Amino acid sequence: MASHALPTAETLAEDAEWTATARAAESLQVIQQIQRKPEQSLEDRRKLLAAEQGVNALAARFQKSLPVQRLGASAAMELGDYKTGIARAERAAGLAREQADPEALAGSLVTSAIGHGRLGDFPRAHAAALEALRLNPQGPYSHAAQDILRLTQERGARAGKAAGEDKRLREILAAASPLNDPRVRQAGLRATNRLRALELLSRSMNRLNLGDPKGALKTTEQAIALDPGLPDLHMQRAVAWMSLKNRDAALGELDKAIALWASKGGKGESLLAGYNTRSLLRWEARDYQGALEDSSQALGLKPESAQAFYNRARAREGLGGKAEQVLADFKRAAELDPRSFAADYEAALSRHESGPKPAAAPPTPKGSEVAWAAWALALGLSAIVGACLARRRKAQQIEASGG
Repeated sequence: MASHALPTAETLAEDAEWTATARAAESLQVIQQIQRKPEQSLEDRRKLLAAEQGVNALAARFQKSLPVQRLGASAAMELGDYKTGIARAERAAGLAREQADPEALAGSLVTSAIGHGRLGDFPRAHAAALEALRLNPQGPYSHAAQDILRLTQERGARAGKAAGEDKRLREILAAASPLNDPRVRQAGLRATNRLRALELLSRSMNRLNLGDPKGALKTTEQAIALDPGLPDLHMQRAVAWMSLKNRDAALGELDKAIALWASKGGKGESLLAGYNTRSLLRWEARDYQGALEDSSQALGLKPESAQAFYNRARAREGLGGKAEQVLADFKRAAELDPRSFAADYEAALSRHESGPKPAAAPPTPKGSEVAWAAWALALGLSAIVGACLARRRKAQQIEASGG
């Protein structure tokens, strides 16, 4: 029996920045709450240290993440580490310029201005605030930039810091916090929904493995309601429909999964599995041309895919193609995976002893073949999703402990 490629966790990892943003936002919120207390208990200090270590680890790891760098900059400012805060704010400003995000750029410049002000470097604070106001004069950080400009203009050339300046800068920092940015809140919501969707996906896999395809389908639909853009969910729904022998519904879900993977620039095992599985179903539906196109797409992704060669051989055979091309594909599949395809190659040799056959000649699909493919995909996805969730929980534990 033919083997089937299994999806990988490549799309399950795409939410790393969302999760990092949500975790950094949580850490900054803890830092703000505790730093504003008139007195800190031993437990407060423990939480503060854990939050500081967590946000520092995230800022170090996600240096190309604009929201994480902005949150890390604000956290450093809250903790009095102004040099680190300025460095992160300037890194965020550079990322905002690259991404053509004037609002985030203005927010980063305001944070940098606050850091310079807290260090007593008011000329630099003035310059950063002035640039923020020039770039985004009507944006959400314009009031904070104006406050900094007023503060720096009021103090003139006075040496040192006047009474109340630190308090005013702290107030400006709170007002300009990236926690007030709705995009940061959205990242937290997306991360929460993605994690919940992955947990439901894992549960759906388990139900399918236990012989409950209807329960698996219902659970997957709940996951899609939370995160409709995750292609693995549509792949899993296709697997459930395959188990229920609803080929048309399965093909519809495979279309969605493949389109989503392709839109994200996917070139790995997940997209390969999508094309190979759809080729299988199209062949079963006697759509030999569609099966041929999918197998060719799969070979474009992985030129040494035994499954794709096997699928292309069957599609060519169904189209009444030349015997030498059909047999060459069967042979290559057998060479790459003898255990799965050697018998199919021998059977093809027997069928073509007297020359190529018409389109109706390919054998009728085995009744268990599509169902077997569903179970194979489910088992593979279940292990992948479980591993992904385990890695995420371990990472969260490490961040929480400050490791």
